[in-house]
Parts: sequence; C-alpha cells; structure tokens
Amino acid sequence: MKKKWLNYLYISGMLLLVSCTQKSALDKTLSSAKENRSELQNVLKHYANDSLKLEAAKFLISNMQGSYANDSNLQTVYAPFYKIYDNVRKKYNYEINKKCGEEIDSLWQVFCFVYSDELMAKNRNDAEHLTASTIISEIELAFKAWKGNVYTQNCSFHEFCEYILPYRRENGLVIDNSRDRYYQRHHKDFYATHGKNVMEETDSLLFLYKDIVHSPYYVPFIPILTASTFEKIKTGTCEQRCWFNSLLLSSVGMAAAVDFVPVWGNRNGGHSWNVIIVNGESYAFEAFWDDDRWKYKRIYNNKSYDSFWGKFRLPKVYRKTFSNHMEGPLSDEKVTREDIPPLFLNEKKKDVSSEYFETQDVRVVLNTDSINPIPGYAYLSVYNYQDWIPVQWGKIKGQQVTFDKMGKDIVYLPVHYTDKKEMVPFAPPLILYSDGTVHPIIANKDSLQYMKLVRKYPNRGESDYWYSAFIDSHFEAADNPDFKSPHSICTIRHKPDYRYQFIPIDTTLSYRYWRFVANEAWRAHLSDLRFYDKHKQEIKGKIIGMDSTKTNELFDPDPLSMCMIPEWVGMDFGKPVALSQIRYLPRNDANGIFPDNQYELFYYDFPQGWISMGIKTATGTYIEYDDVPSNGLYWLRNHTLGQEERIFTWENGKAHFW
Repeated sequence: MKKKWLNYLYISGMLLLVSCTQKSALDKTLSSAKENRSELQNVLKHYANDSLKLEAAKFLISNMQGSYANDSNLQTVYAPFYKIYDNVRKKYNYEINKKCGEEIDSLWQVFCFVYSDELMAKNRNDAEHLTASTIISEIELAFKAWKGNVYTQNCSFHEFCEYILPYRRENGLVIDNSRDRYYQRHHKDFYATHGKNVMEETDSLLFLYKDIVHSPYYVPFIPILTASTFEKIKTGTCEQRCWFNSLLLSSVGMAAAVDFVPVWGNRNGGHSWNVIIVNGESYAFEAFWDDDRWKYKRIYNNKSYDSFWGKFRLPKVYRKTFSNHMEGPLSDEKVTREDIPPLFLNEKKKDVSSEYFETQDVRVVLNTDSINPIPGYAYLSVYNYQDWIPVQWGKIKGQQVTFDKMGKDIVYLPVHYTDKKEMVPFAPPLILYSDGTVHPIIANKDSLQYMKLVRKYPNRGESDYWYSAFIDSHFEAADNPDFKSPHSICTIRHKPDYRYQFIPIDTTLSYRYWRFVANEAWRAHLSDLRFYDKHKQEIKGKIIGMDSTKTNELFDPDPLSMCMIPEWVGMDFGKPVALSQIRYLPRNDANGIFPDNQYELFYYDFPQGWISMGIKTATGTYIEYDDVPSNGLYWLRNHTLGQEERIFTWENGKAHFW
C-alpha cells in the first residue's frame, strides 16, 4: 500500500513538472508569435473540450521555437529552374553523371546570379506565420493516421507526439497538403492489417519511391521546398531523402524519425538515415533504396567490419526531434551563442548513441595554463576533413571534465571553442580503445623513426568490390573490328589494387584493334586506360566499343573520374601497331601515392598542434620520411590531388588509420 502511494506521488509530481515545463515553453512561444498569437490561441480554444488533442496542440506550439519555413513565394521563383533541370535530365536520359551534373550546377550558378534579389527572401518562423487552420488540419490528420496504424496505434502518447504528430520534418520546408496526399494514397494498403512484418511493409511502401535516387557529387544544392517537388526532381541528398521518408511514413501513422552521425570517427563526412519506432524499439534503415536496407544496427555497432561497407566508427548518434532539448551550454545563461559549436546550437536533437553501440564516459584532466578565463565547457572533437569537429560537450569542474556516452575505438581531441570559431586544445589527443581504456597520444621527439607511406586514407570496404570486378576481365587484339578469332593478350586472374596496373606485351605482335573486355557478371569500372608503343610512348587512336562521349573520364588525367564498361572498350589505331604495355587503373579513390604528387607529413605536438616534416614529391607509389618523432599522431597531406586524408598512428612498421 505504501509503495503504491509513493508511486502515485511520483507520477503526480512528474506530471506536474512536465505541465509546468510545457506551460513555460508554451508561454514563451505565444509571446514570440507577435501578431500571430491569436492564431495559436485559436488552436488551443478549438481543442478546449478534447484533452488529448489539446495536449498535442500544446506540444506543437510549445516546441515551435527554432522551427521555420522558407518563404513559400520561392516556389514560384524556382519554377523556371526546375524546367531547365528537367530538360537537362532528359538530355542525359535521366542519368546523373559527371557531365550532366556539371551542366546543371553551372546553370544553377547562373540562375542564382540572375535571381539573386528574389532568392533573398526571409525565412518565416512557424510561431509567427502558421495559421490555426493549418495546425488543426495537421493534428486531425495525425490522429486519424495514428489510430489506423496497427503497429503504432497503441504506442505511448509521447511517442505519438514526437514521431507521428509533427507537421515539420525539416526546417525550410513549406507546409502543404503532403500529409493528406500521402495518407489518401497509401493508408488502405499499408500498416492497416495485422499479421504482417513491419519491415517488409515499410520496404514495400518505400519501393514505390525507388526512382528517387542519391546525388552525392552533383546537383546537391538545388532547393527542394516540398515533398511533391522532391518527387519531380527525383534526386537528392541523404538529408533530403530522410525528411521525405519521415514525412511519408508519419502520414500513414508510422512513428518515424531521422538519426545521424555528425561526423565519422574513422572516415571523413557524416551520414543520416531513418528509423521507425515500434513498441519502443527503433529499427534503423537506409534512406535510399538498396538491397541491404536494415543494416545500420549491424554495421554501426563500433565492433564489426562489413565486407562491403567497410569499418565504421561512430563517436555519437543523435536523433532529430521536434521537441526542444535545451541542455549543456545552450541552456546556460552564462554562455553566449558565439561560444557554442554549431552542432550544439541545435536544440532539436537527442543522444541515441546507446541504441547503436556500447558507450563509455571519458574523463579528461585539462591543461588550462594558457587559457584565461577558463570557460565553463569543453568539447570532445574528432578529426574530419583536416579539422577537429566537436561531437560532445562536457561541463568543466575544476581541472577536469567528463564527456558522456562516447563511441569507442576512436581518436579524440579535447578542445575549447572560441567565439572566433577556433578549436583550442585542452589536452593531447587520446585514443578511447574498445576495452574502455584511454591512452593519451604524445609524440616522443627524443626517439625518431623511419616511415615508408603508401596511402593517406584507409581502404574502403567497397574498394574490394571495385577490384574484384576485374577478375576474369581480359585484354585482346585483332585485325578485324568485330574481333573474330582475337588474339588473347592477358586475362586478369587476381584482384588488382588501387595502384596503376601494367600489362607487358610481346612487341613482336602487331594488331590494328586492341580492347579491354569486362567480366560479364561484374561490369568493371575503369579510371584510366593507356596504350604504349614499342618505344614506351603513349599511342592514341579512335575509341571503339563505346560512345566516345561516355568515355571522357577514361582517358583524362584525373584518377578520381571513372567509366563503367558495359561490355568492352578499345582503340582502333588505323593500322597494325606493336605495343610494349597496356596501363590501366581500376575505379579509384586517389588515396594512394601517385608519382609527381606533392605530399606533406605532419605529427601532432600538444599544445602547438600539427608540426610539418616537410613537403616531398613522390617518384613512385610510396613516399619516405626519416627522423619522425615516434609514438605520435600523424597526418599525410596531398597538396596535388584529393581531399580525403586521415590521421594515423604508426604500428608495426605501417600506418594504422583512425
């Protein structure tokens, strides 16, 4: 009886606390709404006699702070460019290749210049502009979809508010009739009957939008303000596809959200993906269609190594929320916004790292001798694109700080963030090992070593796929263009690597037509193909086997460009020629050592930072350095080509990339 009474008091207290917190946030939003305050109040009045929908309305209004849309008039401004975009896509048969992407990007730059004034339209804060009718309509649609979904109809009201109810899935989007359109389109066919597998149902729904594809390198800056526009454009970034999926799924009552890693712990960049939440458990999946969509809980566990996707190490995973989470430096009135890294200026997120991997709190003793005054917060950062990016905050207590729930097997640097957007190191870099131990990395300048470096970035898992595609591909020559009874030059029996490959040729052989024939099962991607005469001089002819407009990437000097070989590609030299060798380069990341490229090796020396060991020009497929301080953290930079570079330690005579 006593326990029951205590539980009652606890629950009552929590409800009172939540109510008071919400009231405070509600009042703040109403005050910020200015002339639109009456519209928000009309929503509350509308649901005065419906307690549950009233709480839903309070949730939306209380958390409107920080939510905004682009000016809806921009849709009219962008309309001419969308037509231009579609015409260019038609020209290239709706394939996004290098030439198509560069043409669209160029046209977009011109468009931005011509319409620069119109594109300066201001954002519209939700609290100041959303009408009562819009909010009421969204609430009604959300409740209808929620109760019709057999997987989520019994989920908690909190989950409903966070993952189904929100009208906004990304700042900048214009609120239109998308929720109603997708509900009408799909609610009868999906999540309406028991006995089905929720992941299979989700696959079936998203398969209908398989034609919306990823555009990683080109056309990523085209603004997409509505879901209907996204359906027409059919290309986008991971972030865009994530909000689209989240909107689509929530429209039919599915609890859906977007999770993201701000930056990887062992490779450059970051990533976003989707989750659905069923019975309190989240199921993570790839936003764009692929054959292994539900892989993320498997490959993002900071332990495994996937044979195709490679090794992933995640320092943190955050989930985008509609609710505001004011915490850490953002909630501290003593800290100005200029002193907070961009990631932590975003209050619409929460830490879900523990859903993916085993975490570890990291305690660091700070060196504050050169910092006055000592700030209230420190940040734990990871290396990304030649910079240190904060991924977690910690409140400084004395000379120590603790960073909560960090991913393991990652190198971190504790820093202080200044209003000049600079990261000032607080302590040496450290390795958080998989067993939970923490090891500071301090270069020993009294013990020097020799390094022979062959790469500046680790091999990707997918690289093995690229190279395996060459097995059983072959080279052959003939005196006829249809290659009847060809002379076999070489069959590739073993997997090549990222370096240039050389096929020696018997110079007594003389043929007019020479070609590379791809493995039928794999369809190899070539970055480079060259032919050399008996004097070892490059010789060129007429491209055969493929449209020459589709092979520009194959014969340019850029190892990062590549061409997919559907069947074969070759040269017609106009007359019989004798060759001494054929050189080819498989699809490549250009992260090996390339002749004539300039490289620079650095080691990290706290508190000074990166110290150069000098610039050298490579003459082969490796670069050498003597008298390098041992036991340090290193970085090899290519000044000639590429942006992908990773920090590494030197272990057993080779680079161990982090």
